[in-house]
Amino acid sequence: MAEAYGKTPIYTMQRVGPGGMLMHIPGGVVRVDGTDGVVRIEMTGWSSNPYWLRLVRVSAGPPRIELEGGKVLETDHNEDRKTLNLRIKGKGPMVLSLTDAARADGESRD
Repeated sequence: MAEAYGKTPIYTMQRVGPGGMLMHIPGGVVRVDGTDGVVRIEMTGWSSNPYWLRLVRVSAGPPRIELEGGKVLETDHNEDRKTLNLRIKGKGPMVLSLTDAARADGESRD
C-alpha cells in the first residue's frame, strides 16, 4: 500500500536472477539485471536499523557479495536448503551484486 503514496514498500518478495531465485526484503526491489554469472539488484531499504534480507533457491556455493550504498554485517548460507540470509544496514537506494561461486573462483562454465 505504501507504493500508492510514492513510499518504499514495507515488504517485497520478487524473483531475481537465474534459476527462479527469490528475494525477501523489508523494502522494495527497483530493478534486476543478470548477465554473465552476475546478478545486480537495485533495492531500497526503509529502515535505518540493521535488518535481514533472504534469498532462496541460491545456486551451489555461496556467491561473492558486494553491496553499494549499504553494509553487509553478517551472512548465513545454507547449501542444503539453498538459502542465503544477509544482515545489512542501509536506508535508501542500494545495489546488491551476487556473483555465482564458479565465476568468483575464475572457473569457466563451458
